[in-house]
Amino acid sequence: MSSNNDNNINRNNIITSVIMIPELNEFSYKEAKRLFLSYKEKGVITGGYFDDKSWSVTDEYANYGLNFDLRNIDCDTFLNTIGITKHEYINYVKTYTIFKFGELAFTTLRDFIGQLKHFIASYDFNKPRFVDDYYYNTCNQISEFFSLIKISDDSIQDNLLRALEDVQDDFRKRAPTHQRTLASFESYFKFNDILSRFWEESTDDDEKLFYFPVYLWWNLSGVLPMRPREFVLTPRNCLKKSGDSWTLTIVKDKLKGSNRKVSYKISTDYERVTYSVPDKFADLISWYLEATKKYSDNELYTLFIADTHYRKWDRCIPYNSRYFTYHNLCTCLRYFFEQIVSERYGYHIVYDKSLHNLTSNDIEYIYLGDTRHLAMINIVMEGAPPMIASILAGHDNTNMTAFYFSNVAEYVECKARRQYVRMIQGKQTYSISKRYNQPLLAKNYIPLGDNRFCCNPQVAEHDFSYCLNVADDNGYIGGCEKCIYYRNSGTSFKKTEENIRNDLQIQLATLKDIVHEYRMHEKNKEDIEQAVLKLQNAEYSYRRFKMEQMLLENTEKEENEGDDLHGTT
Repeated sequence: MSSNNDNNINRNNIITSVIMIPELNEFSYKEAKRLFLSYKEKGVITGGYFDDKSWSVTDEYANYGLNFDLRNIDCDTFLNTIGITKHEYINYVKTYTIFKFGELAFTTLRDFIGQLKHFIASYDFNKPRFVDDYYYNTCNQISEFFSLIKISDDSIQDNLLRALEDVQDDFRKRAPTHQRTLASFESYFKFNDILSRFWEESTDDDEKLFYFPVYLWWNLSGVLPMRPREFVLTPRNCLKKSGDSWTLTIVKDKLKGSNRKVSYKISTDYERVTYSVPDKFADLISWYLEATKKYSDNELYTLFIADTHYRKWDRCIPYNSRYFTYHNLCTCLRYFFEQIVSERYGYHIVYDKSLHNLTSNDIEYIYLGDTRHLAMINIVMEGAPPMIASILAGHDNTNMTAFYFSNVAEYVECKARRQYVRMIQGKQTYSISKRYNQPLLAKNYIPLGDNRFCCNPQVAEHDFSYCLNVADDNGYIGGCEKCIYYRNSGTSFKKTEENIRNDLQIQLATLKDIVHEYRMHEKNKEDIEQAVLKLQNAEYSYRRFKMEQMLLENTEKEENEGDDLHGTT
């Protein structure tokens, strides 16, 4: 005879996995109603009854609506073919959904319900293959749902499941096209300059308090790969003094890339992670904490105060506002683009990312999720030990890591171009690159004749000792074409660029392999850090080469223009 504990265990098993249910039937329907009441008692379900057409749910971060209604869905043909009524279908969907509580996030469950409706309205049993351009990211759940329904005609069910396999295959093939479409790197650099300029020039504390979440989001999530949801949940007591240094505590989603069950509680679905931060960064957060200490803490005790947000419109906080939300952050960013980027500084905002011929006055609109991509690049390019290994090694998906690194060369070229422009304008080098601010080697080049140059600063000072370390193909020392300081404005220059760029890609591929091997427990974190250092050196070499290339090309252009002018005179 089973004890009460055994019964509880069995019930928990039913809660955690729908696979334990042989099919969606009257028994599972009754169990689903019991579970519904259980989640309602816990406060996870906040509105509605089981038999209602929609439920209101919450994960403490946000409220969601799960709508099961079919009033506007053309599904009669589909349901008649599989032999169930609308009422039965809705009950099946509710039963499946409630059993998925604790396994899937509410956003995924909401997508499943909506995509299932689309499928039953679009599927044609008379066509041998189901083709649909609709973006099904819940194919697995839809297939599982139909596999649990008892259909009298087995052939119909087999054809249905086979069609869904085709949908899954098409989805996998098309998945790369649905990766985030980023703005050009030039727009990110422009945005950084504009945001930094605004923060330096603004003397209005209310204005700075309103835009502070945007300023911190850019500076923090551009270094640490944070999701916007994680960012807005940064705890109020995030900053601590540890000896002579400061530490910052943020929250990270524990469920991404794991098999953990969803509890719908911030305390268990998220973990706190602490990093060392420079004094300048700590001073920024300390300023905000001091400026907002007169306001009451929000319900979730997060960093950002909603009072300073709604004051912009002379409004009080809405009665149902419990904390500064993702929606609030989106509003801040949108207003920054409209009121600061466009109205104050005169830039034209481009929302269509398919446009590539942007002028110097154009800037593409940037979205909150974009910085995660930039952070992955900046981590390896700018250096951030000891967090490098843990962040890279702990990334959810190897393919996603590869995607983040897929256009590193373009990023480096863009950064080099902007640094070069600032250099010739006599301005400070671009602030995101703090590691190297030395003058360009090409500024002190030694001409070797036939448009060939030596950019070694030692040679410029008549010190040829480094030349002894370089040998040509025949083993003779002083082989200039094999030297990293050798430049040629002709074909050799392009060859040198190709070699340096290839080295960048090689080091990038090596890092990705080591990260993968680490996850397979075949490498140490130290191997990752070594690979990162090699990649950083390759990035530095390529960036400086591009700047030197631009300098030499500009010098040649000026000389040619001078010759033309002299000839005309």
